[in-house]
Amino acid sequence: MSENSKVTSSHLRRQALIYPRQSSAGQLERNVESTARQYALVEYAIELGFPREQIVVIDDDLGVTADGTVDREGFARLTAEVALGHAGLVLGLECSRVARNNSDFYRLLDLCGITDTVIGDLDGRVRVSSRDVMPVGG
Repeated sequence: MSENSKVTSSHLRRQALIYPRQSSAGQLERNVESTARQYALVEYAIELGFPREQIVVIDDDLGVTADGTVDREGFARLTAEVALGHAGLVLGLECSRVARNNSDFYRLLDLCGITDTVIGDLDGRVRVSSRDVMPVGG
């Protein structure tokens, strides 16, 4: 089964949210390739069928630590967009690094399940619906 078959017309009617992450200014300087790969997720969303005008890059948290003492406005915005049903797809370089801790990540997964939002990354794309968690390619 192809990755495209996991993205339905219902998903394509909503936004694709790209959430690039680097936890410090130093990482932004040293990991230029990683940052570029994360912005390239826009092209992947286009390959999945999302029109460019429906793809939103939420990069407010680039260079912001996720240690729990700093508010991450971008993650809050991402979560709100998913909760409101505006997102059909959430992409990050590594899904598990989108949130600062497991409880934030599982809350996001729950919201994706409730709103039938696909969440994925370049390594282990995941589809979340209210019924399952499974590899997008599986």
